[in-house]
Parts: sequence; structure tokens; C-alpha cells
Amino acid sequence: MNAMNRLQLPGRRAQLVIPAAKARRSFIRHAGAQFRRCFLGATALLLFAPCFLLADNNLFLQIAGVEWRGKTGAGYDVFDPMPYLQTVNFTVRHTGSAGSYFITFSKNSAGNTPRLLTSGASTLNYQLYDTASLNNVLKDLPAAAPNEVLSGSFGSGNDARQLSFVMAMPSLQIKPDGTYTDSVRVSVYDGTLAHYTLAQSVVIQITARVPQLTGLSIVPTGGGFDPLATTQLLDFGTLTEGKSLGLDLRVRSNAGYSVSLQSENQGALKNTAAGLTDTVPYTMQVGGAVVTFTSQAEVVLARRGVITGATGDAYPVQVTIGPTGDASAGNYRDIVTITVRAEN
Repeated sequence: MNAMNRLQLPGRRAQLVIPAAKARRSFIRHAGAQFRRCFLGATALLLFAPCFLLADNNLFLQIAGVEWRGKTGAGYDVFDPMPYLQTVNFTVRHTGSAGSYFITFSKNSAGNTPRLLTSGASTLNYQLYDTASLNNVLKDLPAAAPNEVLSGSFGSGNDARQLSFVMAMPSLQIKPDGTYTDSVRVSVYDGTLAHYTLAQSVVIQITARVPQLTGLSIVPTGGGFDPLATTQLLDFGTLTEGKSLGLDLRVRSNAGYSVSLQSENQGALKNTAAGLTDTVPYTMQVGGAVVTFTSQAEVVLARRGVITGATGDAYPVQVTIGPTGDASAGNYRDIVTITVRAEN
């Protein structure tokens, strides 16, 4: 992934522009539910015989794995400050007599606070809720309370219910690129939390893809990372030797990066008038290091395998005008293109 910014230096009114450049399904059917002894009493004789109550309800889940789409459908953007929710729809089907049901969601090895998606040694926090209000975390037995399961009831016969839950991921979890996964067992029970029989369990996979992201921003000195700040103009007014202007170059990445610069006029402001070739040299420093434009492109920064913060790494850029000599009057300009590349 490349980002390109350009730095433009005009002249004797001189300006410097830096534009930037699946789930495994399984189910358990319980045909026989409970054992009860039925007592028949008489005055002097007590008889008893075993009596079985057979469950005549069948409950089935139709649910698929969950892939986190994010804002654009490209996965989890580690630098996006906005939190997003994803609603997951599924179906529970019923045959048999009328009755109640409820659905639970298992925890992972980290428990429910928070749930974790993993990719190698890296993790992403996420959570499952009953609604978009994010008030009730969905849990498993025996810890689940009535407001921590999905529940409802069916009449007799064949029927289906369309249900949903909400997946939430906190923003600005800056992690390496990769595919992050977790497995959750979803179970449907016949009955209520006070008295129930397991009808079916399905293990689903939760997946979030984190893309490799590298960005470049050119901002006024001291400014924070602005993804829209891809062009800056340094206007020197009347050119005089020693005049200096600056700005900040910010780079952020979840994969490491390198930065290269390319000068249209190899480190000089050039008269923009047709037929004139006069130039005025300038010196550029990036992060305190002098950039010498002896070739068309020069790599000046490299941080491989480094994950930055949300505001990126800041590099002060300072441009200082050199001797003007006998340069003719006019407007002078240079364009510097800055390119950032991901470097694992």
C-alpha cells in the first residue's frame, strides 16, 4: 500500500507544496426428558411404577458463522476512531407442542469480559449483546440471567422465529494485519432457565480480518494526523537566503513503513516562466536529517515491523532557502512527492 504526498515550492513568490501522495453443526435431541415415579395409593396398599414424560418439542437452529464487515466491508480498520456494530440474523425452528425456549452463547477461554478474537499472539476485543443498546451481554449456563439469553415461545405445530444478536468491537485497537478468529457455541433449550432440556448446540466461528494499513499526513507544525491532509503549501513570499518554513510529516502503520521523497527539480526552486532555467537552491531536513536530492528518489525513513499509535509518528520538516545569486525575477517552484510504503 502506498500513499503519495507532494511538496510544491513556488517562488520569487516561492511556494512549497507537499501534496500526500464453518461452522461445524451438531445437535443433541433429547427424546426422553424426565423420570417421575407415579404413586397409586390405597388404604392399605401402596403401588408404584416408573412413568416417563417424553419431550414432544423439537427445536433447531439455522445459524452461520459471522464475518466482521466494518464500515466499508473490508474488515476491521485499526485506525478508524468510530465504533461500529454488526447485527447477526438467524432462525430458530420448532415442531411439536407449545412451549418456551431460550438461547445461550458460550464464553471463550478469556471469559465474557471481553471476548477475544486471536491471530497468533495478537488479540482483538469484541462482545456479543442482545440488542444495539449494548446493555446485556449474552452468556452461557449456568451464569446467564434471564436478560442475558435470547428467549421466546412457540405455539403448537411447525413454526419459525427470526432472531438476532449484535456484535460490537471497540475502535482503535491497533493490531498487526491478519485474520482473527474465535469459536462460540450457540445452544437452544426447551423450557425456561428454571427448568429446561437441551435441544441443539451449534458451534459458529467469529472472524475479523485486519488489513495492512499505512497512511501519510502532512500537517502544520504540531498538528495531529489528518487523513484528509494530503497537500501543504509553503509560501516563502519574496525569496531571501536563510528564510525558513516548516511543517510536520506524520506516518502511521500497523505493519512498519518506509518513506521516500522525490524532488521535481532535484532540490531547487525553478523559475516557472517559459524559456527560463534560473534556479534557487534550498535545503530540506526531515526529522533533523538533511535530505540530499542527488537522485530522482531517496528513502529517508524506514521503520520495519513497527506499529504506530493512532496519531502516527511525527517528523518535523524544515525547508531553508539558499543563495539567490543573480536569479531573475519571477515565480519559483518545486514539487516534492512523498511516498510511504508498508514494510513488514
